[in-house]
Amino acid sequence: EVRNFTVVVSNTGPVAADGTMVSDAPSAGLTCPVAGNPITCAASGGAACPGAAALPSLVGGGVAVPTLPAGGSVTFTVPCRVTASGF
Repeated sequence: EVRNFTVVVSNTGPVAADGTMVSDAPSAGLTCPVAGNPITCAASGGAACPGAAALPSLVGGGVAVPTLPAGGSVTFTVPCRVTASGF
């Protein structure tokens, strides 16, 4: 079974946080991302998503958000395959 998890990064200010590193390692029992279902990103408030090639790093060493102004946010959607019970 594949489930989507979201990771939201927002900047309440007062200054920009360009280049902020974000990572989110999956728990035991999850395989992320699922082959054929890439991690996606949506930005708002003047923020910018990392390039698509960098997105798999979110579940590893981390990915840099290139532009994250005060009031901006990015939302990552991470598809994961559930490999254990209880999720």
